[in-house]
Amino acid sequence: MAGSAKLTDDRRIPDEESLYRSILPEHVKPDEDRPSSAAFFSSTDPDISVDRASLSSPRETLQRRPGATRVAELQAGRVRATENVAGVASCPVPGNPAHALIFCEDGVGKSAWHATARKLAKASTWAALNGR
Repeated sequence: MAGSAKLTDDRRIPDEESLYRSILPEHVKPDEDRPSSAAFFSSTDPDISVDRASLSSPRETLQRRPGATRVAELQAGRVRATENVAGVASCPVPGNPAHALIFCEDGVGKSAWHATARKLAKASTWAALNGR
């Protein structure tokens, strides 16, 4: 899968920093109380949008995605250590300075990236929605 052109791993995002991903209700595995791999996979866009915890709260992340009901949390270092992940890039967008992308290594196919999405889903925890 070809991710966004020219993304590089942003080492200014420390391994200890949490990354937030808003989750739609249909992307929750209720039997395991965790996100499904579909929450981290799209057949049309291999990059995974997240928010940096140093610049956002779980509640702010939730409010940015209509229909989302929960927020998954992953540590940047754990994401970087996941097979097929090339890195995490800070990619602020208008209205969201916390926006970042998890992106795959060059040449990774859809099935391999979907397997990576399963690993990310299993590694995530639910973020507390207290605060901001």
